[in-house]
Amino acid sequence: MDCNLCVDVCPTGIDIRHGLQYECISCGACIDACNQTMDKFGYAPGLIRYTSENARQSQAKSIWDSGRFAAYGCAIIIMLIIMSIDILNREDIQLNVLRDRQELYRDSDIQGHYENTYLLKIRNKTQQATRYRVTIESPSYLYLPRKAEISIAAGEQIHYPITVLGNKSKIEQRQISIRFLVTDLNNPGQRVSQQSNFFSATTMR
Repeated sequence: MDCNLCVDVCPTGIDIRHGLQYECISCGACIDACNQTMDKFGYAPGLIRYTSENARQSQAKSIWDSGRFAAYGCAIIIMLIIMSIDILNREDIQLNVLRDRQELYRDSDIQGHYENTYLLKIRNKTQQATRYRVTIESPSYLYLPRKAEISIAAGEQIHYPITVLGNKSKIEQRQISIRFLVTDLNNPGQRVSQQSNFFSATTMR
């Protein structure tokens, strides 16, 4: 029909009659203009349209027969399963233990003891304020000098400095593995732990 409307309405000024071009922004203005003109003259719409080579050659397949559809479906199911497992296994407490990097150890004010200091980053991931107890799993000659209990508001994180003491007369190696535990006092089943190390001046005996 050579009405030229598809070119006139194109915001980028391309001639879609020469085929798809990189300047095209897929706005569809040429499709609307062409269909309106074709309708006025009683012709079938769709001279300009979104399509594929398979559709043009009448080889279009049902979406249910497409391998791509099956692959996308499997991927979505796997993602949903992973997300569900992650939610079910989500812990309500988050713990990160940082050692004092300035000094591996130092002599304590308590005679006959070494001390190591740590910074515990503890996050309450629940929706209510919670009280926690901090303990350590270690040989009996390593211990906390005092009971450590803290309250954390809902959704907040605190930085909690803590000192561990070690009896010099019983320490037999320079590096000893210890584990910090943070336990919800209202729900003892909720706890997290992280391993760290206690250092001293003692050499292997």
